[in-house]
Amino acid sequence: MRQIMCMMGIGLACGLAYRYRYRLLNMFFRQSFLRKLAIASLLRIPFIRKRLMGSLFTYPSAPNAPEA
Repeated sequence: MRQIMCMMGIGLACGLAYRYRYRLLNMFFRQSFLRKLAIASLLRIPFIRKRLMGSLFTYPSAPNAPEA
C-alpha cells in the first residue's frame, strides 16, 4: 500500500511539473546565479557552443578582393 501511494505521489508530482513547466523554468531562471550556472554548463557542450557562437558571430568566408 505504501509503495502504491509513493508511486501515485511521484506520478502526481511529474504531472504537475509538466503542466506548470514554463512557470517553473521562469522561477528557476529568475535567479541570476542559477541562470549563469545554466548558461555556463550549456556552453561547455561543444555542439551547442559551436552552434551558438556561429549564429552570434558571423564572419565573411573570404575578404573582398579589390576590383581592378
